[in-house]
Amino acid sequence: MEVEPYVDLDLARNIDRILIRSYYYAKLSPQDGVRSPAGWRSYIGNFCEFKSLHSEKGREQIREYLIRRFGFIYEPDSEMLSGVDPDELKALTRRILGERKKKNLRDKEERLAENDAMHVLRVYARRQAGGERNYSNPFGFKTWWLTQDASVRRATGLQVVEKKSRFMMRPEFLLHFIALSPSAEKVRQSYETVFPTLLGVRLSSRLREDIFKSALDEIGKAFEVDEARAAVRLADLSNQLKSDFLKQYE
Repeated sequence: MEVEPYVDLDLARNIDRILIRSYYYAKLSPQDGVRSPAGWRSYIGNFCEFKSLHSEKGREQIREYLIRRFGFIYEPDSEMLSGVDPDELKALTRRILGERKKKNLRDKEERLAENDAMHVLRVYARRQAGGERNYSNPFGFKTWWLTQDASVRRATGLQVVEKKSRFMMRPEFLLHFIALSPSAEKVRQSYETVFPTLLGVRLSSRLREDIFKSALDEIGKAFEVDEARAAVRLADLSNQLKSDFLKQYE
């Protein structure tokens, strides 16, 4: 509160507490037609009672707000751990902590690393429980973790090799895909006729031109064989685009 008058957007971007960071975004760069918050206390009032902020009641209020506002489904730890090997969870937690190279670790940082490890392993466990297979449909896997945490990516090479698939989807990919995709109803109506050109456009739009053409070339090669092989190749390309952190979006 003492330094609030001196905080600008460049400083706000580096605040590691998401509610505090979002408060400054709302205050310093409000959306069109949205009034800036009068202060921290009134801003928190959008999500929970200010007096309950650091209590279990406050956490429940924030959780219920997110569920109702964005249509989320909440999974408690007991459900998140379903199908997860405890030893693998401990080992992956240690590797994530090692990648972050934190000294004098606090309980919070260990808990955050454990949460990250649990998300990684939960993706694979949920895919298995739901019968998701790499080539079961041209869109690829249904279950992903939407993040781009570099330390987690570096720590999970073993899981990617063992599971023979990636778990992390680039947020940029999803934003571009949603912005450019037709409605779900239109997709259902045109599903049988949409491949290969429309899928190529939808998954590759906003990429650099050379990358876009490369994706179309790969799809064209797939359709030189029969449709079953083409569907498998499309699933492969879909998963690559979702999780490729080297591609440059414009």
